[in-house]
Amino acid sequence: MGAFKHCCPPESISNLHDIRVGDDTPVNFVYWENMCRKIVFILFSLCIVVPVSFAGQRLKVGISCYNTDDCSPSEFKAVLAEMYARSGIEVEFIVFPTSRAVQEVSCQGIDACMSRYPLTAEQYSGIIPVPFPLSEFSCVAATTKKGIVVTSWDDLRNYRIGLMRGVLIDEYLAKKHAVRYTLVNSYNNGLAMLQEGRVDVFVGIPELMKEVIRPNGVTLYFSEPIFRGYSYHYLSEKHRALAPRLARSLKEMLEDGTTRRLLGKYQTFTPKLPLELDR
Repeated sequence: MGAFKHCCPPESISNLHDIRVGDDTPVNFVYWENMCRKIVFILFSLCIVVPVSFAGQRLKVGISCYNTDDCSPSEFKAVLAEMYARSGIEVEFIVFPTSRAVQEVSCQGIDACMSRYPLTAEQYSGIIPVPFPLSEFSCVAATTKKGIVVTSWDDLRNYRIGLMRGVLIDEYLAKKHAVRYTLVNSYNNGLAMLQEGRVDVFVGIPELMKEVIRPNGVTLYFSEPIFRGYSYHYLSEKHRALAPRLARSLKEMLEDGTTRRLLGKYQTFTPKLPLELDR
């Protein structure tokens, strides 16, 4: 008997009950129509459930620190852990240098990285953002010299500048504004270079700089923010189906106060509502 090209019968004969085909075997089209509907329903259900369930699978998530070379950023890790838990996904956190994590995601060595600014993430292939911001941040210029006044990146052209290695948005903006700079491996190193006079200005996130200078008793002068933006959690493109669910979890966490609570001493990184997503 020849094979049918379509699962369900054409509409013109869908109301027939029995037809004899070839060897006089009766074919009940009502039975097969109902069976096809059941199969389509099951396949549709699987399409919804399978991509987001990840039963028995643990995703590897890269996280990074700015102030030391070997650390575990517990506050941001707590936010990410809660986001994944609310989405029903198990994760394993792995500490990487700042720029290495996103490279690993792009090469499919790991499944996700802590956070990136969209403009710099665009240079990597095979990664996608969770479409809701993980954090809100600003960059300022810090100096030990009271006479140095900075209101924009253009004001930095005549000074020796220190930047954190792996913070690609700062490197991008420095190049865009023709600012020469030296890269450092941690905020501790950057602040040490300021104290020793090896750089005139260090550009970075003020909350992280203040965390370093408190125990060292250094007097720093901070500019107003020369950049503001949101950072996003990035996934390997193979996990695209997860992005909307993780975004919903982040939105719920922001609205119910969980994000601010888990960020603890870093709660100034909590995105402010309403969001300004054009930044």
